[in-house]
Amino acid sequence: IYDVRSPRIEMAFANHWISSSKQRIKTVMHRSERVLTRFVDYFIFITEWTKQYYQEKYALHIRHNAVSIIPTWVDVRKFSQTVSTPEKIRLRKKLWIKSTQKVLWYVWTISKMREISLFLKNQSHWIKTNPLTLVLIWDGDDLDAVKQVIQECWLQEKCLVLWKMKQSELIPYMHLFDYWRCHLPDIFVFSNSFP
Repeated sequence: IYDVRSPRIEMAFANHWISSSKQRIKTVMHRSERVLTRFVDYFIFITEWTKQYYQEKYALHIRHNAVSIIPTWVDVRKFSQTVSTPEKIRLRKKLWIKSTQKVLWYVWTISKMREISLFLKNQSHWIKTNPLTLVLIWDGDDLDAVKQVIQECWLQEKCLVLWKMKQSELIPYMHLFDYWRCHLPDIFVFSNSFP
């Protein structure tokens, strides 16, 4: 079974995990992928586009019943669990969020590629002038830069940065948000890998 979440070779180059000057390596990686996919019994793709991309790029010949499209690895049913009003109030108090404030969430890797610093700079006026709290959950290679932008833009009273947590711990917090920020830059990897 091959679970394909994104065009991983392009992602490796887009993230600069492999230097873009190494074109020969990219060619070898594509050839290897083409050969290895011949031995796969079953494919799982995150989107129909990813399936089509792999079929065209690697000349895949997928057997009729040997493929599934599963939009995300997250079991979204878990987020439909109810959280009591007293629990929501307790969590708001724990995070020092007033009952009158809206909550804007960002739960994902705080990486350079996701440009959260750019989002904060561009939206700092909006964040400051609205009754809301921005809650960032997770960590990543851009966390220090994000914290610096929070200070430079005077957003300390409007932003909370929480560390990554288990999904079971995260679910009650998810019921606090009013807005959810999914900031994905318009680049090849994000435009074609997410449902």
